[in-house]
Amino acid sequence: MSTQLKNDKIIRDPVHGYIGLTKLEYELIQLPVLNRLHNVRQMAIAYLVYPGALTTRFVHCVGVMHVASKMIRNLHENSSAEIFATLFPDFKGTGFSRLEQTVRLAALLHDVGHGPFSHVSEQVMEKCLTEAEKTQAAKIFQDKDFHAHEYCSIKLIQHEIGGLLAEEDSGYVANVCALIAKESFSSELGESVDGLTIARQLISGQLDADRMDYLLRDAYATGVTYGSIDADRILLNLMIRKDKTDRFHIAVHERALSAIEDMLDARFKMYKWVYRHHLVVSVSELLRKALDDFVPRRMSKNLFRWEVFEQGGGDDHSVWTELRKVIKREPTAAKYNGILDRRFLPISLFKRPAHLARLVDRVIEKTGRHESEENIRHRIERLIIEPELQDTLRQNIERERAPLSKATLFGVNLPPSPYKPIKHDDTIWLCGDETTITELTEESTYSQAISREWGEFPSAVFCYVIPNMKRDNAKGLADRMEEVLVSTLAGIR
Repeated sequence: MSTQLKNDKIIRDPVHGYIGLTKLEYELIQLPVLNRLHNVRQMAIAYLVYPGALTTRFVHCVGVMHVASKMIRNLHENSSAEIFATLFPDFKGTGFSRLEQTVRLAALLHDVGHGPFSHVSEQVMEKCLTEAEKTQAAKIFQDKDFHAHEYCSIKLIQHEIGGLLAEEDSGYVANVCALIAKESFSSELGESVDGLTIARQLISGQLDADRMDYLLRDAYATGVTYGSIDADRILLNLMIRKDKTDRFHIAVHERALSAIEDMLDARFKMYKWVYRHHLVVSVSELLRKALDDFVPRRMSKNLFRWEVFEQGGGDDHSVWTELRKVIKREPTAAKYNGILDRRFLPISLFKRPAHLARLVDRVIEKTGRHESEENIRHRIERLIIEPELQDTLRQNIERERAPLSKATLFGVNLPPSPYKPIKHDDTIWLCGDETTITELTEESTYSQAISREWGEFPSAVFCYVIPNMKRDNAKGLADRMEEVLVSTLAGIR
């Protein structure tokens, strides 16, 4: 049987060039559930800071499919037939093309359940799930802190999408779900633990197709240069090797080490300057708070339900239309005006690591006693997440003179996400011409330096808005607002 998938259609992508689609993939992208992704922005409302950040979940999913296809092909070409027969025994008799199609489908559909404004709506989507669905999701992902969009992706694949997949191949639904979730779904891929792990890492891992696409695509959209990675050098040097315990892993030939280092560096800088730009973070949090405030009190839960996604609804446009109506009509919604009118965007108190360090120093000075920086940073985290402390902060603001007394101050935790080879199944392995594989940081001091730099990245952002006060005027109250924040933190025990 041929190992080459037949392209039924060709589309042109600004990042990857020409991308081929099989007949099944072409039929899938005609469905309303896939078409809605044209109206779900990849970077939510980051376009208020980076005007070109208008790329969509649809084109991202197609790009991930393209990269994942290259990954599985190169793993196949650079590894022996015996290895693949061991890892994927149920695909041996049907040819490699069926395995490649499975991987491509999982990549194409991995984000199909994303809600409006992508990650910004994650919390409200979870709130809109039933208790039975939350229990089911926790089981599927073996984690109480599951991502709602991943659960919705599974549900969508099992319903209308599943019907189309089953017409082509009865095993596709279970196999695709197995790659997206942690539960095996009794799939053919579950026959080999290492095989299932390797296939999953193509969709979600340290060097996965998802990251390789979004780094390139988001850098292209925003106009920055540091996301431009040499993905092809990594892809061409992928292979499968055994470790000392005879477990199989994805490994990269050491000739691609510089490209891997560049990818880790690019990811760090994209987070530092784009995804976690202080204004991107603050306006995204303002939108999240508005959704949390209005759903379901003033906006229907249906906008965030997977059954509505299946019919093509629940996209950015439909939610934006309802949100605009509520903000304009709700008397207490003036604090959310920055979402609709850039003149009222939030004011950031801390923009850079040095600014957050200044806050820590001021709190220590205010308490009048020696305290560790770690202790103060823990207070900051508590202030952001504990409702009682947020009430105290709000009361302290209300004691100030107007117009500061009407302000809303909110913080956002930004946990660092460096490469740390803690999880055995999420390690970057390097190999040479010999069969031995080594973990990345054993060979690369540069990757260690990048991880250390992540630790210096601000772990929190604080922003404030004053209802009906334009941003340029509200900036003049930053010193007073910072003093309220310092006093509140100093009073936490």
